[in-house]
Amino acid sequence: MIFFLPYLHECKSSGAYDDLVLADVLHPPFIEKSVDAIYFTEAIEHIEKVQAKEGLRQLENISERLVITTPLGLALRSESEITDGNVHQFHVSGWLPLEFEERGYKVWGRFPRSLGRLRILLFFPPFSLLNLVRLPVGKSFNMVALKVLDE
Repeated sequence: MIFFLPYLHECKSSGAYDDLVLADVLHPPFIEKSVDAIYFTEAIEHIEKVQAKEGLRQLENISERLVITTPLGLALRSESEITDGNVHQFHVSGWLPLEFEERGYKVWGRFPRSLGRLRILLFFPPFSLLNLVRLPVGKSFNMVALKVLDE
């Protein structure tokens, strides 16, 4: 399980939430189809690909709708960009729209669809052109994937 307790404490103390649940995406504490919607934002890229795919399966099992936001490709970060001591901010997996589309998601974002499989050269190391540009944290090209289950 990957989590950073200071963030949880900050969210709790803000008073913005009625309730918070700390859970492992591989073992969510909810029964099948018991959640209306899950907003899984800027998290999947922090999980190894094999585990993330299993986590998606688990989330799809408990929810009616799943919205995911993630950077396009593998947006590498350096230690100097980690400002609050949270080593879980490093990205360990990168995602392309096709990977979500193959799972039945509708995907939106700013990315070159016409490049087909060549996108791998643009968005994944060691050849990633985006990593040569080194966009600042929060300025990556992002995408949103939406899946409505049982349509």
